[in-house]
Amino acid sequence: MQDKQNLAGFDMVLSLSQSTINYQFQQLFKRKHIHNQWNVLVGNVLDPKGEKPFHLEGEEDDLKKKIEQWMSLQNQISEAQKADNWEEVGKLVSKLKSEGLNFDFAWQAKLKPPTIEFINKDTQNVTLEINFSSGTLYYRPGGVTSAISTYEVNDWVYSFTCPIGRLKIKKSQMLMDADDEMELILRNSGLSESDFRIESLFLNFENANISNFDKSKSKFSIEDAVPLQIAIESYFNQVLPGTDHPYVLGYGVTRPKINSQEAMFQPTSLEYSTSFSEKVNSKKPVPGQYSGFNFLMMLHGKDPVKSQNTGILSTSLIELGKDSTSTTDGVFAIQKSHFKDYLTSLDSYVASIFSEQKDVEVENGGFQQINDLFVMKAHCNTKHIDDEINTTYTLVRMPIENVDRGIKVTYQFKVNIDVHIHIGKWDIYDVTLSTSGKYTYGNQINKPGKTGIMEFTIINGEQGRFDLENGLEAPIIAFDNNTSIIGDTFLSALLDILMFIFAWPLKIVQGIVNQIAVDLGKENVNIQNQKIEELRQLDMLNQTNKVILPLGKTYAYKNLRLLEDKSLVAYDISYAPVLEKQS
Repeated sequence: MQDKQNLAGFDMVLSLSQSTINYQFQQLFKRKHIHNQWNVLVGNVLDPKGEKPFHLEGEEDDLKKKIEQWMSLQNQISEAQKADNWEEVGKLVSKLKSEGLNFDFAWQAKLKPPTIEFINKDTQNVTLEINFSSGTLYYRPGGVTSAISTYEVNDWVYSFTCPIGRLKIKKSQMLMDADDEMELILRNSGLSESDFRIESLFLNFENANISNFDKSKSKFSIEDAVPLQIAIESYFNQVLPGTDHPYVLGYGVTRPKINSQEAMFQPTSLEYSTSFSEKVNSKKPVPGQYSGFNFLMMLHGKDPVKSQNTGILSTSLIELGKDSTSTTDGVFAIQKSHFKDYLTSLDSYVASIFSEQKDVEVENGGFQQINDLFVMKAHCNTKHIDDEINTTYTLVRMPIENVDRGIKVTYQFKVNIDVHIHIGKWDIYDVTLSTSGKYTYGNQINKPGKTGIMEFTIINGEQGRFDLENGLEAPIIAFDNNTSIIGDTFLSALLDILMFIFAWPLKIVQGIVNQIAVDLGKENVNIQNQKIEELRQLDMLNQTNKVILPLGKTYAYKNLRLLEDKSLVAYDISYAPVLEKQS
């Protein structure tokens, strides 16, 4: 049965909640990458007359003096104009320009952290809110001879729609802790920066219609709209021009050229979209709190199938967060069809343990799918003098299931032993033992048979790893038929080889159990079983964590689980408080 496609045509998606992006903006604001004050004067915007627009930034006190000088000259010009003293007006205008004070407007304002909201039925744009705490906008509306108007912007909010942009950048352009994270990736991979493609996903002010404000979300007097529109648009166009600014949503890091054997879940391409959700937490309802920003990833150099719905998730992944007591900061999901690669590697490891045992042959090289189950058979045929002992080991991988700590993969371990015993020259007696056997004999076989269990639990490892824990319960064999009806002569011969049965087929079982315990222990993997190296501490989300945030790794992973109804395997992501770096 083909798995559902619930990731809008992509193999993996890391979705960060709207609140997480805003938390990131708060930290960028706190560390002053995003300006927490606007102290700037801007000129040649309203009536440039061929002159290039310019702006002047500085410390608050220095800018205050400049503003006072500018306002003083503008007031003098107004007074001279009222007195029809045009000669004086000309002198004052010349002085205004020569002293670099020919400004159109100035900001002296304190701000609160900016916030974004994702938009219903729009996956490529966001609403950005600029929140003023206090301050003044100085505005000269009518040219060089006009008087300056002032506007107190206390608690004003200016909201507008902004598209999301993407741009290839260098590691040195990454903000805050992202540069350190990229350096760690390079160091651990042994590769150079040129082997990766780093893309910044940011708010694209160049292509935004900043002057078109959202009346329903903005908070200021409509009579003051024009100067505010012009001043805010000019601020983003003049003070934060182009793409090198701190309004960054995240960085996507991919390796376009990759050997598919190097990493199981290594993304080779990256796209993005947003998902709006109307769901709210009933205890603390906040609009858009389950909306998400999606980093959409493909594996193995493939491209998504293009359609009008490519990249548009039918449901925000944030709604799939397991912890219902609070909003999930993020959710990572991978198509179950790709998670099967991990299970196939686990099957391959288990089969390799058997094939490496002396005289054991694995059918068809490993596990084969039979209906919805995966089955492996291995055989060991040996002789003790003239007696034959033919052993079949059958492993069945059961459907995977969710447990408290992660995802459990269970293999049922069955054993069948056919013994052909020669009595005298011609008589051959057959006896079978198995994990289904019910009959015991003496001290050697004193318990009914029981199917063995090999359990592997894929758990939440540090920093997004897939760690493995194992639980192994050896199979128990017993006679399939009642030994009391067997003759004394046969039983006597059976006793001669009974210990040999334990010394070979069951020793193989014990050897397999011991080998897995060693491989999943803290010691290095046995050189003969390198396959497990791909699975123990698999760097699952550090490989897909080619999505790097300016905050660096301030997040943890939890609640690894299979979402069977959606054909997804998912993690929840939660953020820890940011610790300030000590200087």
